[in-house]
Amino acid sequence: MGIVTQPAEGVATATFPRPWSHSRLDMATCPWRLGQHYVEGAPRLETLAMHDGKAVHEMLESAVAGGLAPVLDEIVDFARQTVGGFPAPGLIGVEEKLAVDQHWRPCDYASPDAYFRGKLDVLQIDDATALATDWKHSEKIAQAEGDPQLEAYAALVVACYPQVTEVVVRQANTKRLWCSPHTLDAEALDKARAGVDRRIRAAERLLPEQGEEPRALACSACNYCVLIQDCPAWDRMSPVIDNVTTQQQAEIVAEERRLLEVRLKHINAALKPWTADNGPVRAGDIEFGHFTAKKPEPAYDTEAVRVLIKGRDLEPDAWRDGVYAVNGRALRKLAKREDIADEAAKCETRPTPKTKFGARKVDDAE
Repeated sequence: MGIVTQPAEGVATATFPRPWSHSRLDMATCPWRLGQHYVEGAPRLETLAMHDGKAVHEMLESAVAGGLAPVLDEIVDFARQTVGGFPAPGLIGVEEKLAVDQHWRPCDYASPDAYFRGKLDVLQIDDATALATDWKHSEKIAQAEGDPQLEAYAALVVACYPQVTEVVVRQANTKRLWCSPHTLDAEALDKARAGVDRRIRAAERLLPEQGEEPRALACSACNYCVLIQDCPAWDRMSPVIDNVTTQQQAEIVAEERRLLEVRLKHINAALKPWTADNGPVRAGDIEFGHFTAKKPEPAYDTEAVRVLIKGRDLEPDAWRDGVYAVNGRALRKLAKREDIADEAAKCETRPTPKTKFGARKVDDAE
């Protein structure tokens, strides 16, 4: 099953969209979007954060290999500590390209037989242990454990380097200067490989047959899809089904509900900045704008929180508990612990009213 198209980048012949990669599998939840980007060449959204991250990647690519890194000393020091020095010990490569065929045998990255492939930011090998590092330059911290991209990379490493029996994957955030490692043993590596196969099977089931048009499907990717305005899924909106009695009707209603949620997100994104500058706007008896919360949230002295958490050596516990920043959010979670409740209370400042975008009913009698 698949669409025969122009070859994928670097591939002599291909049945679209093989070779698969993590990013393509992420996009495969909507075959139409996948085709627009990889066949039609539609541009992808590049945010400022993505632009900055690309620049950091390029700098670290040189530094890890033992080259010069003249700027961003704090990030370079963090990277040096993460990989164990410059050049990194046991370094196999930076932006290391790995690929396997359908039987998970190593093949060239540009081979027409490539089934799954990926580029690892840093790959190091020490005897039977491999270390795969993925740089992220983002405000949001992600844990390495359970990350499908890192698990897929680990499966690639073991397939391409048979002497490796254990892979340590590391999610290294160069903005937050935080590294989250996770070790995959032989059993976990087998599951990672099976997980990649399962994702590919699911993706290829969605692809159209030869000559058919790829179908646009409502999915989580709709939230950040730059093609939403041209999406054919909107043309399929049918009259509301008031009484669902069949599986087919339930699926239709579920898809339309998802599309409406996505549409609402885009509408809010358009209204938020305007109402922030110009005040609420009214539609019938509903007013949309930025309104003050009735119950202000507690506020905290960020620096005091930082001193408390680091001074009491609480930061590792905070991360294991799912706290993703050394700030008031961390304190609210940690303040539940009896041993620091008194100290946490001292970090609280006067609550400040916060405004939030939303809707409220307007009483004409007001």
